Amino acid sequence: MNLEEATFRRNNGIRLVKRLPANRAGRDFVVGDLHGCRKELDRLLLLVKFDRGVDRLISVGDLVDRGPYSLDCLSLLKAPWFHAVMGNHEQLMLNFFAPWLKDGSSADPYDDTGLSFLVNGGNWALHECDSRWRPVQPLRELLELVIALPQILVVGEGGNRYNVVHAELVAPRSREQKPEVWSDADIDALPDYSPVQADYPALRWSRQFMGANRRHHGFPAKVPELSQTFCGHTVGLGVRTALSHVCLDTGAFLLHRQDTPKENYGLTLLDVREGRYMTLRDYYLEDGDL
Repeated sequence: MNLEEATFRRNNGIRLVKRLPANRAGRDFVVGDLHGCRKELDRLLLLVKFDRGVDRLISVGDLVDRGPYSLDCLSLLKAPWFHAVMGNHEQLMLNFFAPWLKDGSSADPYDDTGLSFLVNGGNWALHECDSRWRPVQPLRELLELVIALPQILVVGEGGNRYNVVHAELVAPRSREQKPEVWSDADIDALPDYSPVQADYPALRWSRQFMGANRRHHGFPAKVPELSQTFCGHTVGLGVRTALSHVCLDTGAFLLHRQDTPKENYGLTLLDVREGRYMTLRDYYLEDGDL
């Protein structure tokens, strides 16, 4: 990702889908919601002997907010081996800085948009602004890269294909009482770019499959029309599967909360080819197979 791509995104609307070829030279790892937990990520990459020359790290979004190192996590966007989709927290950040992104105007931390960003952990960004709440470097450059993030990543093709989305691939035709999932064909029919008014917020916000009530729906783990799809957004005690979705959000930011039993949460990293994951918790490392 680079600034040229970000400029193209600015001029052409929302990046709905980005496609990556299969990684035949190295390994692909997918990481759950980072939320500023850069030190935990670095430890996991060390443990798996991540090779920046051939391996790739793919994020399900929500790089920022709540944890201690949001800017360091956001800086990953400059690395050629790192790829991410747009999370709802990136969207909240873009909404906050929308006046500056549009014409260089000041953001307002006291209006509804500003308060929504700050109450969800965006306070760190105020320290990266001038006295008029306009972003300064390096955040200014990084915001341009955030603009270029896609809503969906498609990696590989055929039997080796997998998808990445922040929340869930809930079909636009879906109803809350009877949720429907997108298929690979639905994704492939989407244009790479779309006007802002054709946005699909469920891709960043939905919890219809992974939320607390999803056990009542009896969803199967897989559906044949959708390739394995890695997602985050909904915190859980472990990795969960439903309707070909694999949710990797295990609450990494809660490791930095004083009022939370830290042994229940952590940061999860998954080796796509091996189907094995590890979760770095407060006092121990947990691993498992899909």
